[in-house]
Amino acid sequence: MKTMWVVCFFFSFSLFAQELKNIIIQNAKLIPEFSVSSQQTKGWACLTGEIITNMRWKSSDIEIVANVQGYGTRLYSMTLNLPSSSRKRFFLYISLRLTHREIELSVKKDGQVLDKQEIQLNYNYKNILRIGYFPPKNDHNLFFLKKIEKYNPWVPQSYYNKDLEEIEVINLDSRLLPDRWIGYDNMDVMIMSKEESLLSDRQKAIQEWIYNGGILIVAPQERLWIPGSHFIQTVMNQTFSEDDVSYVDIPDSVKAYLPNVTQMLALQPPGDAIQDKELTNSLWHVYKGAGAILYVGMDLGKESANSSIFWKTHLLPKIRDIIIRKNSWHFLDQGDTKDTQDEYNLSSALNLSFGRMPGIWSILAILVVYLLLVGPVNFIYFRKKNLTLHLVWSIPCLSMLFVTIILIYGYWVRGMNSETLSFHIVQPVEGSDYICHKKYLSLLSSSHSTYNIHLEDNGSLYPLYSNWSLRSSSVMNYNQKQGLMIQDFPLSLWQTGTFYSLYFQGNMNFSVNFSKNSVKIEKPASVRIKKIFGVFNNYNLYYLGDFETPETQKEFFTSNGEHYLLSNDRYNSREIQLAIQKKWNFQNEKMLQFLSNALQKDTLCNFVVALIESPLLSPISLNPGPDISQEIKIFYYKETGKSDANK
Repeated sequence: MKTMWVVCFFFSFSLFAQELKNIIIQNAKLIPEFSVSSQQTKGWACLTGEIITNMRWKSSDIEIVANVQGYGTRLYSMTLNLPSSSRKRFFLYISLRLTHREIELSVKKDGQVLDKQEIQLNYNYKNILRIGYFPPKNDHNLFFLKKIEKYNPWVPQSYYNKDLEEIEVINLDSRLLPDRWIGYDNMDVMIMSKEESLLSDRQKAIQEWIYNGGILIVAPQERLWIPGSHFIQTVMNQTFSEDDVSYVDIPDSVKAYLPNVTQMLALQPPGDAIQDKELTNSLWHVYKGAGAILYVGMDLGKESANSSIFWKTHLLPKIRDIIIRKNSWHFLDQGDTKDTQDEYNLSSALNLSFGRMPGIWSILAILVVYLLLVGPVNFIYFRKKNLTLHLVWSIPCLSMLFVTIILIYGYWVRGMNSETLSFHIVQPVEGSDYICHKKYLSLLSSSHSTYNIHLEDNGSLYPLYSNWSLRSSSVMNYNQKQGLMIQDFPLSLWQTGTFYSLYFQGNMNFSVNFSKNSVKIEKPASVRIKKIFGVFNNYNLYYLGDFETPETQKEFFTSNGEHYLLSNDRYNSREIQLAIQKKWNFQNEKMLQFLSNALQKDTLCNFVVALIESPLLSPISLNPGPDISQEIKIFYYKETGKSDANK
């Protein structure tokens, strides 16, 4: 009895203490609530929860801070205005790169912690596929997929881990979805079967998530859903009418493992769709940037469609191919748990410190003069004067003089100007009016200083950790109204920091279409594409020239041999390097070598690469700004995904 009274007293005291707080955090969690894979830790995730205030709270701004331990401390923060007696939901984005399990979430005002909550990340040490599902009815689910184990072949995550070991399924709630595409990075597949109540920013976020490698499976519950869905037709960039949808009988070979399904909904696919051999118009997919939209002509969550064999024979192979293609769609392969070798080589090419190193022969000459003066010349002079005791002060003075000379020489060679050099890749997203911007920004600091690197758009931004000394230095600040910012990032004198960003831009009508003897390019009138190289027509290398403003369409023909450079059995990295150097006239030898090596990997597919000039301002800014700024801006398009047609 006494124990019961103690428990009741403790519980009452806890409630009373909570009531005394004017502000509290409630229900903070990661959304979508997937585990974090140790094999695939990458990109970003979204933290959400509610901040509740009582009537004693005075309306003011507060700061929500996530303290994430990785290599050093990283703080992710945003501001929120809270009136009294309010309940507001927040969405805070954190990077999963090199992140430990524990996250401390706190609410601060004027630097004082008002409330905090500990969040434990659920780590999974298997090779997993993460599927988010919008169940159209309460009795619909995909939990039978959790029983699929050791599916292979799959996308290898390590030398020892080449099988799909687990499928993780989370039911999604349209009210609890991230409002930025980076919040979906920790999800591989999303399945929709009916119209969901998605706000416009969520629709845009899902669309850009697809462009960055997400897979949207459209599995209609009703025949008229897609013809009436503005969202589905927008992401597919295709208009569908009621006549485009019809019921068809499924083949007997498929009935063997779907005995309770007699018909599927066939949807007339776009011209660039890749159809299944057996189910044709009832199962197809189209690529959108690095991701894809996969159409399946039945509600996958119904009990009659719960077939692991159907998934193994028809869906998982296509998902695997899309994921493999995702990793090669970008100009540089996407890094997962660490910087890729390409990113390391690019960081080296962008390292501005190497270009300001004092000459080794000059240093050696100064050293030889110093040794001669401080040694024999100094000694002989004072010995002739019979003043050898003066060596006590002459040697330190000469040393100080030469230290000063070397410092002045070093400052003269390296200069006192901060400088940036950026490598900016502009890549059209096929089947849309979007383009993908991938930018690597190198900053050479002229003093011991801190910098703010600001992406004034919805995208990804983080420092490359090729320089290990920078791992524990960055403080990340995120604010919905201001984009994503790395704040107060410290750099020492003449130290270089390199930063990576990825973001999307709409209303940019680019397209590239290859035929046997020509390539046709479309672009906005304000954009200039110059010094164009192309690999096509049996993978031969061509130099195509310039595409000037205000032209919007141009077709380059190769039949007359005018643009021909090298056949596919002759060129290699060195040949490509010489061709680029001749036309682009790069002064940076490391950058030239990096470009040729990167392009050499793509010579078994059709691609176009060129320099691009655009009047559009970059959403990335520096504070304080650089004294000198250079940019290498590349237009790049690669034709991918054609080889797996009719699988």
